[in-house]
Amino acid sequence: MQWAEERAVILDAPDWESLDSAKLGFLDEAVADKRVVFLGEPDHYISEKYRYRLILIRDLFEKGFRYVGMEMGLSDGMRVDQYLETGDLAYLDRVSIYGYLGDVRVDRDDVPPLFHAQAFFDDFVDEERWFLQQLRMLNESLEPGEDRLHWFGFDIDPLPGGGYAEATSLLEPLGSETVLDEIRARLVRIPGESFTEEADRLEDLLGFLAANEEQIAVVDDLRAVVQNLVDSLRFRELAYREPLGQHWDEGLQYREEALIDRLDEGWLPCRRAPSSF
Repeated sequence: MQWAEERAVILDAPDWESLDSAKLGFLDEAVADKRVVFLGEPDHYISEKYRYRLILIRDLFEKGFRYVGMEMGLSDGMRVDQYLETGDLAYLDRVSIYGYLGDVRVDRDDVPPLFHAQAFFDDFVDEERWFLQQLRMLNESLEPGEDRLHWFGFDIDPLPGGGYAEATSLLEPLGSETVLDEIRARLVRIPGESFTEEADRLEDLLGFLAANEEQIAVVDDLRAVVQNLVDSLRFRELAYREPLGQHWDEGLQYREEALIDRLDEGWLPCRRAPSSF
């Protein structure tokens, strides 16, 4: 506590747009010649963190930083990024962590127990959307041709299924060829398949992508989206097995290893898929 108190810079929750930039002068040396900056938070569900993050992101934005990576599913992150590019709030309506259920299968119980059951969930979503709308203002302040603020999620998606739409969008402008049609066929969900069967089917697709990568223009992005689907399905199967709660640590271990693999393979941030509803 003494160490923290001696080094703390007190911001008193000021208006993030009007804060005197001199107040953040200590960041100049801290981030000089740095490519990556980590911003922490005391907890996910507190209001004060939003203005704190906006203050620091705005300062980093003015210093040339352009990518924000969040503990959010890869598919959800791609949809947030589309909002930051276009300003169309409909993209935020399709983010599963904010309650969107349109990617959930109807022939299987995909929604984890207690998902979105928190009494504070609506307030959380409202604050998240407000926060993203403030970030959109940064992009609106740019001159034509300037690189905008980008967003990416580096986590699994909380509801299995986020990613099918992105994979379809990536393939859509490529037309019809034998290899591409085979990929589309392998992306079709099979009625009644279990989490494991669906993940295994998509693992086979990853093998097909590897064997035909030279023929697929968007293979890196497609591989990332499909791998995220696999990871999300396997986590869902592990973490929420009955008896509920006894396999949670096993699921978290799988998730941690999956995230490390993503960093090792160098595919973050994943580039945005074309717009599609």
